[in-house]
Amino acid sequence: MAKETLELGGMSCAACASAIERLIRNVPGVNDCQVNFGMERAQVDYDPQKTNISTIEAAVERAGYEARPLTRKPVTDVKKYPLKAKLIFGGIVGGILFFSSLPAMVGLSAPMLPGWLQLILATPVQFSCGSSFYVHAWKALKNRSGTMDTLVVLGTTAAYSLRLASQSHHRRGRYGFQFCFGSH
Repeated sequence: MAKETLELGGMSCAACASAIERLIRNVPGVNDCQVNFGMERAQVDYDPQKTNISTIEAAVERAGYEARPLTRKPVTDVKKYPLKAKLIFGGIVGGILFFSSLPAMVGLSAPMLPGWLQLILATPVQFSCGSSFYVHAWKALKNRSGTMDTLVVLGTTAAYSLRLASQSHHRRGRYGFQFCFGSH
């Protein structure tokens, strides 16, 4: 019987931790596995005669996550610079969209950004800043599990698609209610 602690990467919620735990336990020769989401680690008890740590790592990586024994190079799940750049870009564009629609939200009559410009501004935020959600949701779908990424993708894609549909009909209120990235 051998024990190994793995450092994990790519988890975004407790459902990810449960999925990894289930995947590792299904590897032949693994007796037990406990994943700690907060610490991003897995404690694995396995029979070295039946499996090895490389096989366990490969199972985790096939599922779209990262795993490394603590003795090896640490997992580099999220690069801090691109995340910070996404946050700054998304915050600036989101702020523009929010503050341009604020007068309409409080009942003031003020000029707003045209719908086509709102669409142009919102598209890179949806698909560039939100790309990690789409990647993780796809991995979860392939593993037949649902995670918070799945919920985020469903919600934001539904809202984006509804607004896109309303923008393609150049008349305001065609469906009997208003759609907005900010507001019309």
